[in-house]
Amino acid sequence: MEREKLAIKMSLFNHPGATRDMWCAIVISSLFLVGGCIEIPTSDVAYEETLSVHCLLRTDIGPSSVHVERTLDIEQPDMDIAVSGAIVRLSGDDREVILPEVAGQSGTYRATETFRVQHSSTYTLDVRAQDGKTLSATTTVPGYFQILYPGYGDSVEQQSFLRLRWSKSEGAEEYYIHVTQRSSVTFESYAFSDTVYYIPTYDLEREGQVWIDIFAVDKNYAGYTRSDPGDPDSPDVNHIPGVKGVFGSAARTFGFFYIK
Repeated sequence: MEREKLAIKMSLFNHPGATRDMWCAIVISSLFLVGGCIEIPTSDVAYEETLSVHCLLRTDIGPSSVHVERTLDIEQPDMDIAVSGAIVRLSGDDREVILPEVAGQSGTYRATETFRVQHSSTYTLDVRAQDGKTLSATTTVPGYFQILYPGYGDSVEQQSFLRLRWSKSEGAEEYYIHVTQRSSVTFESYAFSDTVYYIPTYDLEREGQVWIDIFAVDKNYAGYTRSDPGDPDSPDVNHIPGVKGVFGSAARTFGFFYIK
């Protein structure tokens, strides 16, 4: 018997009030919602506090954020899980930055200078808490890719399904698709590795502009979304030894077309 943990998953897409220019917000809140990790007691084993970190680097955004927490003992539900005062370091591409803690957001650290995430580059995250606990994790960003069909700004006939094609992103474990029309989400699909997908277009409006976002994600984030820490039968895909959470990366490409 052992203690299992529940964690709220980060999402690439769920950002309330997002507009076309707001997809690049890497905030550990509603978009990448990070809840406290909760220790579920299933035996008399003593609670052991560990770190929990959540960060997703993306090629389409600027300064990145990292959220650092400690695991929560369910017998102490009022404990503060945010890890404040930690030293958070992000390095890669011959650059290294210290991420200061965001004022008024305990446990959230964000770069104050431009740190552009590059395709096919490897980045390392190092965290040292005030109590001496440390963690180190790496991610390699998936390579550049683009939508092959429909072309940017193409007009296509309305049909039951549209055959969406894109080039391969080197190092990508999975691709996620997000389709919007008139600022409302019409279609999402997760977790597949092929570079062809059939989008159901029968629900889309005629003569409307349709936006497509495709995210190529690394094995860290893909494994994180597959896992269910509350399920004892779920595979252990944790990629940070002794730490819960995720440090992953995603490359994004986008385009639009018209239905005629």
